[in-house]
Formats: sequence, C-alpha cells, structure tokens
Amino acid sequence: MVAGRGVRTARMHAIKRYIEENLHRARLSAETAGRGLGLSPRYIRRLFAEEGQGFSDYVMQRRLERVHRQLASPLFSARPIADLAFEAGLVEPSTFYRQFRSRYGMTPSEVRAGRAP
Repeated sequence: MVAGRGVRTARMHAIKRYIEENLHRARLSAETAGRGLGLSPRYIRRLFAEEGQGFSDYVMQRRLERVHRQLASPLFSARPIADLAFEAGLVEPSTFYRQFRSRYGMTPSEVRAGRAP
C-alpha cells in the first residue's frame, strides 16, 4: 500500500512538472502528457480525480496563476495582457478573460493596475 502511494506520488509530481514545462502549449492535454511521460491518459485523469480536480482544471489554474503573477510584476508591465495569456497557452481571449475574472474577482487590467487583493 505504501509503495503504491509512493509510485503514485512520484508519477503525480512528474505529471505536474510536465505540465509546468508545457503550459505554453495550447493543446496540452492528458493525451499529450501521457505520450510525453509514457502513461495512459486515463491513468493521468484518475490520479487528478483522486486529488479532487480534473486535469484540464489543473492546467487552467496553473495558466491563470502564471498570468496573474506576471501581471502583478513590474518586470512584465510593458507586455500586452493578450501576449502574456497567449504565451501561457490561453489562446481564446474571451475564455481567458472570463476564467480570470471568475477566479480572481477582477479583470487582468485591474490586477496590473495594482488593485489586486
């Protein structure tokens, strides 16, 4: 039992590392991660389900967190918001803005202006 948890934990860390390294890929999916890691997409989805989150939801969360962090940083102040979103793998602007506002309760422009909580 403990050995199984160790393997599952190690695989989950590898999957999350793969996601971080590939966030910029708009077509990042359980299928592409599975091919890259030699795991089945079904197994990857099951590991995420056991943590109470879907694969796609986790990827979206990480992408939004990345853009939020960049918007709050002066290092990225000259970069257009759309470019930051696109580079994080968020290619559909309306989906990005809707998801961002839903998650943070404010628009990307408001975060950039320093009105973030």
